[in-house]
Amino acid sequence: MDEDELIASVGARLKQLRYGAGHTQEAMATRVGSGLRNYQRLETGQVNMSLRTLARLAAALNVAPADLLAQPAPRASGRGTGDRHVATRSAAAPGKRKPRR
Repeated sequence: MDEDELIASVGARLKQLRYGAGHTQEAMATRVGSGLRNYQRLETGQVNMSLRTLARLAAALNVAPADLLAQPAPRASGRGTGDRHVATRSAAAPGKRKPRR
């Protein structure tokens, strides 16, 4: 694995752990003292992070820093795990949408 692949892999693992913990990108950026756009670049593998940032991210996710270096698990389906909200219909009130979080 070359350097670019490693950076992309850490970003994908970061996204996977964040999503699993139920955090938004905005919340993670705030927790680690980063701007949202910079945090997004970390997840997409566009920037290399320092060890200090790696440690802050791990602490924010309550995982060991080594967990961010592990290979991301394969996706269960071909669909991504983006932060988009999907409007669904409530079974209790047909025709009405549930409020967004």
